[in-house]
Amino acid sequence: MVGLRPVRGSVSTLRAWLGVHHTRLAMSVLLATLVASALCRSSIVERVGGQQLASPVALVLLIPAVAAVGVAVGCVSPSFPRPNPVRARIARGAWALALIALAFVACVAGPASGGTAGASTTAILRNVAVYAVLALAPLFVRMPTFAWLPPTVYALAAIQFGSQVDGTVAVWAMVVDPSGTSTQLAVALTALSITVAGYAMSQREALPSRTRGLPSHAASSFPVD
Repeated sequence: MVGLRPVRGSVSTLRAWLGVHHTRLAMSVLLATLVASALCRSSIVERVGGQQLASPVALVLLIPAVAAVGVAVGCVSPSFPRPNPVRARIARGAWALALIALAFVACVAGPASGGTAGASTTAILRNVAVYAVLALAPLFVRMPTFAWLPPTVYALAAIQFGSQVDGTVAVWAMVVDPSGTSTQLAVALTALSITVAGYAMSQREALPSRTRGLPSHAASSFPVD
């Protein structure tokens, strides 16, 4: 029985962690992303509203914006006790990386089964990283409900104004570049690493409603300031 206590404690902690985060909603968004990336892998966007785009954009380059919002949703959680313990920082960072990894898989797995309207895997991974940085930004200013706004605004601006008539793409609008370069991916991953580190080190406002209805041992695993 003594040997089972650490296992039970780990299971309780995991249940508590999943319970206080918006895990189901995040997983639903990522699952929808996986399905959309598979069904729309050959689709392109030629116009926005009534405006014809200078250059069509592969839809698989825009779907990562949705996955990034799912990552941000999954990262919303109650605050941890002060001083901010190392184990809490590690757990937050690991959780964010796990969600990002799932987003990578969701956006790449579908297109991997067939044509991707000219978009490379590197470009898709780059976009997941870029959009994840933008979606996580509102969490730093305690406005998680606006996680969808930066990726959406940036995506709309990029597809409408990023492509040039000669087929080139502006540097700031690299998310609509279907080729994707190793340099772009490296820059995006570096920015994402910094963002995740900042998220892991941060202390956020409590969301007590996420602990209601949980078993007492689960709720106590995540004390609220």
